Amino acid sequence: MNENKQEKKHDKTAGNTKRKKHILLALQILIIATIVANTFAVIFPDICITAFLVTLAFFAIIAYIIRTKISQIYPQDKHAYYVFFAGIAFLAVLMPQIPKLLVNGTVNLRFVYYNFLWSTFLLIGAIVLFYIGFFVFFGRNYTYAKVVLADNEKAAVETTFDLLARSQEGSFVVENSAKAKKGDKVKVRVRGSLFGTRKPTETIEVTSE
Repeated sequence: MNENKQEKKHDKTAGNTKRKKHILLALQILIIATIVANTFAVIFPDICITAFLVTLAFFAIIAYIIRTKISQIYPQDKHAYYVFFAGIAFLAVLMPQIPKLLVNGTVNLRFVYYNFLWSTFLLIGAIVLFYIGFFVFFGRNYTYAKVVLADNEKAAVETTFDLLARSQEGSFVVENSAKAKKGDKVKVRVRGSLFGTRKPTETIEVTSE
């Protein structure tokens, strides 16, 4: 009986993890598609209306996913995820428009080259600044994990993707400072660079069993 419950719980956890991956992947693809469509809207006047409508459609889908799906898979941190994905999507719509404004709407072959370079530069620069600002306000040095094996010194933990901690899904062996036991849900300290992913290093608190 207990084994069946554990299997069902494991299946549910695996299903939730897959769902998170699919939703986050869909958001990334939609944001890239928004950038491409909006750049086409700026560069090619003949299809600008169609491309801009496509851009708005992508943006609307992104807003829908953020509003309805992110709140389900990240209920505790949903507002931070709203800010991150909405901010990136907004930059994807705004940045390609700026070069056109700088040349008073004139579009020619020279402008296409100019727009591509400046759009890329502005978008990358804006995303880097947004990224730094976001993690200054919302970032944290821990993530949540489940303990699968443990003794007094070491623990094997499983984590899921955590944007705010900048940590990836995986299994890790960490210092068991919190003296956690198998089956515990714990806070795990993460360490790493500002722009790279960070890895769990030690348990710091048992949050539940």
